[in-house]
Amino acid sequence: EKRRAELKARGGEGDERAVSTLYVRFTDEGTKKTITQADLRDKFYSFGEISSVRMYADKGAFVEFTTPQATQHAIASANRSNIGGRKIMVNWARVPKRGAVSAGP
Repeated sequence: EKRRAELKARGGEGDERAVSTLYVRFTDEGTKKTITQADLRDKFYSFGEISSVRMYADKGAFVEFTTPQATQHAIASANRSNIGGRKIMVNWARVPKRGAVSAGP
């Protein structure tokens, strides 16, 4: 219920972005280094307190911050950067539709 109120305050019910979560997509550009949860925490900890990191094979991950401001700052600063030579794309995570399996953009 609290998240719904935050979502509504930030732009209404139609906004599909998750309140404090970003999606990191691992591209095939650069090295084929496997990115770990520790790599992601090292990359994003400077933007704010991280509440969780969820990895999805070698395709991407969701990083949840404690505030939307930290998420916005991380997206603006880390999009199109790299981790260990592997390029990453960073965007707002989308709120999954009811009954749908969670997925990135």
